[in-house]
Amino acid sequence: MIEFHTLDHTADIGIKAYGNTIENLFCNTAIAMFSLMADIDKVKPSKSFYVQIKGEDEENLIIKWLNELLYLYETELCLFNKFDLKIENIYCDEINNSTENNKLLLKASIWGEDIDLEKHHIKTHIKGATYHKLEIRKNKIYSASIFFDV
Repeated sequence: MIEFHTLDHTADIGIKAYGNTIENLFCNTAIAMFSLMADIDKVKPSKSFYVQIKGEDEENLIIKWLNELLYLYETELCLFNKFDLKIENIYCDEINNSTENNKLLLKASIWGEDIDLEKHHIKTHIKGATYHKLEIRKNKIYSASIFFDV
């Protein structure tokens, strides 16, 4: 199965990613995003981070996921190429009269390596994942179309 391909856009850059599960789809969107930025085959997964994110729905969660990865890229100066994640539902706490809506919770371990400009050629600078034409579909497999501000 093809993990992703790029989408044409006049000003930004987009990807369409695929996955057998929602978790696999989220991993493949991250792989696609970092592949736009650099040759991630040259990244050794020697440094790990743990990420936990809440989202209102799958679309909100995928944008938060990708933007959190971009935040780590910018602040930790790391490229990432290995992702292991789980997505679960969080339900309202009726006992404590919680007003919080049901949410999705993403828990992920991610691996990468510090950026070394002699080893890692940065191809594209991505500012953020956007809601522009965002679409997640489930047929036989999951697919997501996402555009990035560059």
